[in-house]
Amino acid sequence: PISAKNLSPTAAAGDIVFGHCMDTDFILLVNTEQQHQPRVCVEELVKEGGEEGESSKAAMVTLFPHFQFRDEKVEILFVVDRSGSMRGDRIVASRMAMNLFMRSMPEDSYFNIVGFGSSFVKLFPNSKKYDDSSLSEACSHIKVMSATLGGTELKKP
Repeated sequence: PISAKNLSPTAAAGDIVFGHCMDTDFILLVNTEQQHQPRVCVEELVKEGGEEGESSKAAMVTLFPHFQFRDEKVEILFVVDRSGSMRGDRIVASRMAMNLFMRSMPEDSYFNIVGFGSSFVKLFPNSKKYDDSSLSEACSHIKVMSATLGGTELKKP
C-alpha cells in the first residue's frame, strides 16, 4: 500500500494507496547526511485528476542556533502530594520518580523535598547542597515516604 522512490539526493516521492486498512502506525523516517544543520523542507501534494495547479504545499524550516550556556547553580524544590488520595500505586510511582530525579540532579545544585496534604513536611529545614551525604538522606526519606498527610489542601480557605 506504500511505495517510495528517491528522485535525487534532495528529492523523494511516495505513494499511499487509500482504502487499505492499516493495522499499525505509518512512520516516515527521513535521514540527512549532515545533522544539526539549518535546512528547509517543502512538500507538495498534487491531487490526481484535479484541475491543473490544484495542490497543497507545506514547508518546514529547521534552525540550530549555537548558544553558549554558562553553568548556573540551581535550587530544586520537589513538591510531593502525600495526601490520602496518593495511597497504593500512586505513592509507589512517586517514590520511583523521586529516586530517578535524585540521581539526575545537576552538580553544585541545592534541593529540598516538601510533602503536602493537610499539613506539610520538609526533608531539610533549608535546601541542602546536592552531594553524596544529602543524596543518601533523601533516598532514605523517599524510601519511607507514605500517603499519610491527610487531605489535599494547598491553602486553607
